[in-house]
Amino acid sequence: MPCVVLGVRVKRLPGAPIPAGRHKRAREDMLPKPPECRGCPAYGDGQGFVPDEMKPGTQVAVIAQGPGADEEAGRRYLGSNQWEPHPHAPLIGKTGRVFEHTFLPLAGLDRSEVSLGNIVRCRWNHKDTLPPLNQKVVQAAIAHCSRAHLRIPESTKVVVAMGEYAFYGLTGLQHDFNGWRGYLAPLSLPGEPRVPMTGVWTPGRTPGDRLPVFVTYHIARLFREPEAELPTKRDWNKLAYILAGKWPEPMPPLIAEPPDPWPSYAAFDTEFAEDLHDRLIRYSLATRDRKVWVVEASRAGVAATLPNTTVIMHNAPADLPHLRGLIDLGRVDVEDTMYAHAVLWTGRVETDDQKGKQGSASSHTLNFLGSIYSKINRWKHLARIAPRQYAGGDALGTMDAWATGLHGGLSGELARDPQTKWVYENLQKPLIPIIMKAHQRGIATDQEAARAALVDIKREQERFELRAQAYAGWPLNLRSPAHVAFWLYNIEQIKVRRRA
Repeated sequence: MPCVVLGVRVKRLPGAPIPAGRHKRAREDMLPKPPECRGCPAYGDGQGFVPDEMKPGTQVAVIAQGPGADEEAGRRYLGSNQWEPHPHAPLIGKTGRVFEHTFLPLAGLDRSEVSLGNIVRCRWNHKDTLPPLNQKVVQAAIAHCSRAHLRIPESTKVVVAMGEYAFYGLTGLQHDFNGWRGYLAPLSLPGEPRVPMTGVWTPGRTPGDRLPVFVTYHIARLFREPEAELPTKRDWNKLAYILAGKWPEPMPPLIAEPPDPWPSYAAFDTEFAEDLHDRLIRYSLATRDRKVWVVEASRAGVAATLPNTTVIMHNAPADLPHLRGLIDLGRVDVEDTMYAHAVLWTGRVETDDQKGKQGSASSHTLNFLGSIYSKINRWKHLARIAPRQYAGGDALGTMDAWATGLHGGLSGELARDPQTKWVYENLQKPLIPIIMKAHQRGIATDQEAARAALVDIKREQERFELRAQAYAGWPLNLRSPAHVAFWLYNIEQIKVRRRA
């Protein structure tokens, strides 16, 4: 097979590495698209088809977004800017190498044990980007490509949707990809009716259940958003539990009558109307032995409280005013999953009703914590259609996130990181009563002094940024994680032990 190096046509021995710098695409490197592709909006010039790599007998089918330049050209990336000829196949480029060597092993798998494919089997106009998912043209291309080429082996137990385009093509769900990451949804291919999810879905519970689709980030996202690495690694860890039948567990039955006495160790959550009085609608409780109460406000009453009672909440200042009317807070120790996660992992704090609009891959919502730690499948989409299941999921998800879930929950994470645990217990948790008082009566401030302090802080920020730019020799933006990470890890070559 000939190749071109520095403009000189040479003969390459079969299997010999392709030298660095050979990036020009030659038409003879590409496969022609089969007749089934005709009529697809992505047909283009009819070149550049990358077939799926489906293997009978495999239990996992991984469906990515679309091929890259290496897959289109039929070359496999070896690392160190070296390639070798390879039959056209999904995930053989740089992204595929990271996927194969870093993420598949976390699920106890290797490439020979999984089927591989793309939701679109060509590069759109020979470029790496697809049109936005909300455009009808890309939806039509996904539907055409799936009908023509997607053939999931009968042996498959779980399909992995890697990225939002695969998520849409395999589930029919177009919105809230970030909210579904780390959870399972029923397989729903183009043209098939969607399965209504009116409860916490546990696959295999009813005859004829659809195949589960496990949703995760596309590996290429990690190159531009490094903070997505942790949840992505946890996803591939979880895949091993799914294959072993250990995740997800079914949602326990809900107890409607209020507990008496109050459990000595329980997670607590409330649903309340955000009107003038923040009226309580219902509250939910979950214990370590997975008993779950969902109590309507009309049945709520004051319960006896045992000494040394611990209550776990997500964003305690929002729920403590309602808990005060149910038990004696003087005998209660409070733990907070949102505050604990905030000290363990950086990220912008967002509320659940913002639905991923403000946070990054390391957000502190309960939905995100559930995707990492919870033993049950997603429940946050049930707020309107199954509010009692939603409320029970909040309490059980909070308990899992703190103590009973995967990886030992946040309490297990803190136990393995004593310094961060000290910060949580001595600096973060003591803020809860202060924030509660601020919510109730506000905080008196000297506005002139605050304005002067802000001016000083801004001046200091500018001074440090100028010093950093002078040191770096280029306009380094200290407010940009990407800029700072590039400088520290690529220029300074700082080596850091990452959390697994």
